[in-house]
Amino acid sequence: MTVVFQASADEPIASRLEQWRHVVDETFGPALLRPPSRAHVPERLVAGDVGAVRVSELRIAYPTMSSDRCQAARTPG
Repeated sequence: MTVVFQASADEPIASRLEQWRHVVDETFGPALLRPPSRAHVPERLVAGDVGAVRVSELRIAYPTMSSDRCQAARTPG
């Protein structure tokens, strides 16, 4: 498994989110990913291949307990 994205606390949240979206698109193909709010910051993306299967973990910081979850959808591209 390879760490594809690791957030930096020094980077502004808006640019961190934009970088995360770009890395996700490059890793999985075009996708629309939205954390439930600006407080839910992407932290890390780990990906790797196990035989013919791609395995990944998307980790988002949830500052409080929440039933809201990240929304994900593949785009037509």
